[in-house]
Amino acid sequence: MPQLSRKPIGVADVTAVARAGEPVSLTSVVERDLAASYSLLEAARAEGMTLPSTARVPAAHLSEEETRAAVFARLVGISRGGSGTDPALAHEIVSALNRGISLPVDVSSAAIGVGALVVDQLARLVNASDFAVALSVSALRATGAGGSAAPFSAQVQSAHRSVGQAASAARIGSLLTDLDAATTDPIAFRSAPQVNGALAEAVTALAAAVTLELNSRADDPLVDLDTGSVVRGGNSELVGLTLAFERVRLALAHVAAASEARASVVQSALVEAPVVYSVHVGGRENAVDPLGTLHLLQLSLTVTLDLLSDEAEVAAGVAQASVLSPPLAAYAEALAGSYAPDTLLAAANPVRSEEPTIEALDDEI
Repeated sequence: MPQLSRKPIGVADVTAVARAGEPVSLTSVVERDLAASYSLLEAARAEGMTLPSTARVPAAHLSEEETRAAVFARLVGISRGGSGTDPALAHEIVSALNRGISLPVDVSSAAIGVGALVVDQLARLVNASDFAVALSVSALRATGAGGSAAPFSAQVQSAHRSVGQAASAARIGSLLTDLDAATTDPIAFRSAPQVNGALAEAVTALAAAVTLELNSRADDPLVDLDTGSVVRGGNSELVGLTLAFERVRLALAHVAAASEARASVVQSALVEAPVVYSVHVGGRENAVDPLGTLHLLQLSLTVTLDLLSDEAEVAAGVAQASVLSPPLAAYAEALAGSYAPDTLLAAANPVRSEEPTIEALDDEI
């Protein structure tokens, strides 16, 4: 049960509250901080300080799970003592969360809370993307048109020394049998560790950005308990988080495009099929729009999952059991003829399917 104190809160805590419905509580230390913060803000208001309005997210724009994540993210922020929130209101938020009652949320809290849920899903997609590559390499071998394991070798990876790339190559290589290293496969196959590794590193950076914002005092005005002052600032502008969302969104576009190209090659057995980057990556209208950028990221995530599912289905249909390694054969069997995105993620993350995965990703990256 997540208990809010002065200790850091992580992505796993958000997913536990939002998805598993775990109850939340406040420690006595937080209770004291809330009371002191509220008194300071009330004194500042009595002296003429005005409070800015807060943009709210329409309830219809978020699912029940996303709303819980956003409300919990706001509660975590309140518990840090920088908001001057009435302690009674904090208790009402705790009660609403524990009773499953939806509350209105602000844009920043939605970006942080929903961002944490997306990080958890992205961590699973990192594994799934490597499994899809291994299936396609095996399928290419089955057609006699290629299927080299050389691009995933230690020699290639040591020449570049990218942590994410090396982890991806090692995972893909562990899923392959001793395939012919003499062929030259299309670039969408050879560069898979580079593409998937870049996504893995972007996801790790996003997890760090979400965790930073989750544990920050981003209130304006900011109540500083250490000095007993109330000051105006700009911590509410989530520039770093917005850029982290954009980085992942762009990385997903490359993963999706490469997946689409590999599926085309396997399906047609044309080893010279070009990689066409056909996934729209979008752009920004405003300087800082974390929630809007996150929504675009979620769209890219959906498109990427669909394309990875298509690739896995095509590759599994072409690959022969004799060219599949035991873990890859087990993966294909776990799919059981279903290539829906949820099935794809669950099959690639059998051990972690019921628990947060970002911690495991941190160990690898």
